[in-house]
Amino acid sequence: VDFFAEALTELNGLATSIVSSSVRPVPLEFSYAETPLPQTVESLVQKGRAPVCVVHFTQADAADSAQAFTSLSLATREEKNAVAERIADFRFTSPYGPNMRKWLKQGIGLHHAGLLPKYRVLVEQLAQAGLLKVICGTDTLGVGVNVPIRTVLFTRLCKYDGQKTALLSARDFHQISGRAGRKGFDDIGFVVAQAPEHVIENLKLEEKAAQGGKKAVKRKPPEHNFVNWDKNTFERLIAAPP
Repeated sequence: VDFFAEALTELNGLATSIVSSSVRPVPLEFSYAETPLPQTVESLVQKGRAPVCVVHFTQADAADSAQAFTSLSLATREEKNAVAERIADFRFTSPYGPNMRKWLKQGIGLHHAGLLPKYRVLVEQLAQAGLLKVICGTDTLGVGVNVPIRTVLFTRLCKYDGQKTALLSARDFHQISGRAGRKGFDDIGFVVAQAPEHVIENLKLEEKAAQGGKKAVKRKPPEHNFVNWDKNTFERLIAAPP
């Protein structure tokens, strides 16, 4: 807001004071995950940290995760029945409808700008009613939308901005993280960042190789649309001023 302070001083000749605060009504707890994404999600739900917003940076990745999570045990039979009852009269008539219905019945929502508005609104309503365990969304989820979220899970800490792939800015990181923890519902919010996929895979390979007394052949990082990050990157973003 420095720009506005300087402009006001220039206009009226008086000193302008900036009053700022980064204290949150619901504090956040941060953690770094080196387990495969589905395993991280299942663990968070089992620990009672749902609803979990799984943050992706492409619509395709969000949909892929929604499909992958259908094999997980996220919701009880009663919770699944509650969703089924709520959506019984909803018309899933578009070609994408059957997928949406299948995911919702598992307690999984998909939310991004490429979906028909009726599907986005339905996911928001089910989330507000506490009927969804996981919402696979892009980084726009929560902007101007009241979707209650207890945990924000970053699938990666880099994104393509239309020109290049770069690490998340402190502003983006804090804005997305800030959706965790619901005022009036939660005493604490949770923010989790996944390690890069190839790092998680290499940890598994090393463990397997050690058991067999062999040397692991390491996976290389992706060559495109990827900038490496680690736990230190995550901690730097946490400490960076919002």
